[in-house]
Amino acid sequence: MTSFSKQMNMEETANFDLIPTRFPRFSAEEKQKILDERLSANTRKSTEVHMRNFAQWLEENFHPKPEEISTEELPDLLFDFYSETVRKDGGIFKVNTLKNLRSGLNRFYKEDRSIDIVNDTRFTRANEMFCGIKVQAKKKRGRAQQICIQQLFQRTCKQFLSGLNMITKLIQTPRSSSKMSSSM
Repeated sequence: MTSFSKQMNMEETANFDLIPTRFPRFSAEEKQKILDERLSANTRKSTEVHMRNFAQWLEENFHPKPEEISTEELPDLLFDFYSETVRKDGGIFKVNTLKNLRSGLNRFYKEDRSIDIVNDTRFTRANEMFCGIKVQAKKKRGRAQQICIQQLFQRTCKQFLSGLNMITKLIQTPRSSSKMSSSM
């Protein structure tokens, strides 16, 4: 009997869990744990934050909760959401934040309802709005950075000139000790 056939006979008669094999067997719970842990804690948190933002926007605009939205109305709601979403302070999101926002929404809808809001053709119009908002964000944030650089330059120039004025005054101000020696 070959070693392979001996092993097969052992596997046929023995408890499978006790025999080391090349292919481990996982319980349903272990498989679910693997699925649950495939995303990092930061990714899960990001998804929750972006879904909370979307849910808040829906609530403020008198729409149903994210999990209750029909597949037919979701593209139009995303179209509006993308066009109206801003930071809490009213400012414009950075492009990467916008990308993370859509990725979080996509993860939620893929897992919850098997809907791909990025690649499904039903979402073309919403994705076009998303791309338009990204372009605006690039332009406006670029202009904001340019303004910040100009303000920094102006502030630095003012500080430099202020420093020069102080030095000039120090040079032009006669010393008190030189007055005393000349008066004697």
